Amino acid sequence: MDDLIFVVETGDVAEMLERVGLEDGGVAQKQLDESFVKYCDPYVPVGDSMVLLDSAYRSTEFGSGEIVWNTPYAHYMYEGILFVDPETGKGAFYSPDYGFWSRPGVQKIPSDRELEYHGGGLRGKKWAERMWADRSEDIIREVEMVMGRKSK
Repeated sequence: MDDLIFVVETGDVAEMLERVGLEDGGVAQKQLDESFVKYCDPYVPVGDSMVLLDSAYRSTEFGSGEIVWNTPYAHYMYEGILFVDPETGKGAFYSPDYGFWSRPGVQKIPSDRELEYHGGGLRGKKWAERMWADRSEDIIREVEMVMGRKSK
């Protein structure tokens, strides 16, 4: 019995990916990034300002596949534990004339104290993972919608 070999000519793969919005930086990736940030909003901690939340809109290049919350304290808020000065055990110092500050050049270390979050029930640590667990199907559906529109 002879082997049967069947060859399928698909055309240019990059062209096919572009047709449905799956090329690097394409509409599918842009929608994924935008939806991800949008659905994270209710999970991101907020204080007296919306700086951390707004930083994702200012610092993310939508379509790149990388979401960035760019503030000096984003990592600490994300981890959900108080990082402290190894010498003083304090998270920060406070002066009514200046506000909060830390000793310059000191690398803080994690403590065993959890942060307390304000501003709503969903807001808190590990916001991206928690949002994805809750809303990934909604995000995927939004991406599929733009892919469907793109391929027609």
